[in-house]
Amino acid sequence: MNKDVLISIKSRQFFDGVGTDFIELITPGTMLKRNGNYVIKYCESDPDTSAETHTVVTTEPSGLVTVIRHGDIESEMIFEQGRKHMFHYDTDKGSMTMGIFANKVGVSLGDSGGKIDIDYAIEIENSVAYENQLRMDITRPAQSGVPL
Repeated sequence: MNKDVLISIKSRQFFDGVGTDFIELITPGTMLKRNGNYVIKYCESDPDTSAETHTVVTTEPSGLVTVIRHGDIESEMIFEQGRKHMFHYDTDKGSMTMGIFANKVGVSLGDSGGKIDIDYAIEIENSVAYENQLRMDITRPAQSGVPL
């Protein structure tokens, strides 16, 4: 059964080691535990364009994190510490295939929420285009003590 959660997402991009772009989003979502994996779902809306993207984050006990986005942005990113994965990134402006190399994947989730920390590099044509830090804090409403 889905449980309501509050998700705080902070993302910082670095070009040549200098932080240039910071995004912070706080949004409601849901979290459930399925077959030992935590599944977190939320929607992002752009107030300027009314664009919506639905995101599903799945964490596995092995530490693997998958982020699937549908809507105005389409992608399926796999984060596995020390490994490179290719993914397809599609927007209304065009699409491309990119590589993602996770330097750090930290998952600390339980039935009442937790954290996901990922440091990764995005590669375009086998060259690092930029580096990212992604931090997600997932919390449950205080009155809910029911396990997932």
